[in-house]
Amino acid sequence: MPEDEPCHTRYLDFASLVAGLRKMLDGKVRGAPQDPETVAEVTEYLQSVRLNPKEWEQYTNFVGHCYTRTLVGIDPNFVVLLLSWGKGQESPIHCHSNSSCWVKVLDGELKESVFQSPENPGSKPLKLTAQEIYSPNQATYIDDTHGVHQMGNARTDHPCVSLHVYAPAHSACHTFDRTTGARKLVSLGTAHSNPPLEMSETDDPSHPRFL
Repeated sequence: MPEDEPCHTRYLDFASLVAGLRKMLDGKVRGAPQDPETVAEVTEYLQSVRLNPKEWEQYTNFVGHCYTRTLVGIDPNFVVLLLSWGKGQESPIHCHSNSSCWVKVLDGELKESVFQSPENPGSKPLKLTAQEIYSPNQATYIDDTHGVHQMGNARTDHPCVSLHVYAPAHSACHTFDRTTGARKLVSLGTAHSNPPLEMSETDDPSHPRFL
């Protein structure tokens, strides 16, 4: 064990990580918000575990026009995704469709900007309420009661890799325009493509064209 690592650090592969999350989330996932005890337990767990770069690096996928999302763990109660952020890349401002989201940084620095959820989307600009930059092995949590947020690579000279746990999994979300507050319903399969595939409020997100 490296000298700078605390003695309680746990080194896991993805299968073991999912098994640990399953013990904490089994029977507790009914959508956001999670109870404070579960939020704290999962956040602490993600901060304490270490994943071997030789394992997670094989799932990274850096492309020029947008960041990418790769499935690395799945359970009936949650999914685990690995996100690869090129230099300066960022997500749209988005909600989490009544899902809980934990994020752990594996490499680089990840910037999070949180905005107040608009009561009347499209009526006024979004209000920034918090902004943080997370370093490797730091973890954080958000759900829709905290607001909507935007995440992105805080650096323009180095890529970023992060691990995201969504409980339960969701297939669509709203993205928001910061200037006008207007929102669009998009498929998560295409939300971060260029351009994203828009949906109507009555569309079925499980339809093949959205996956």
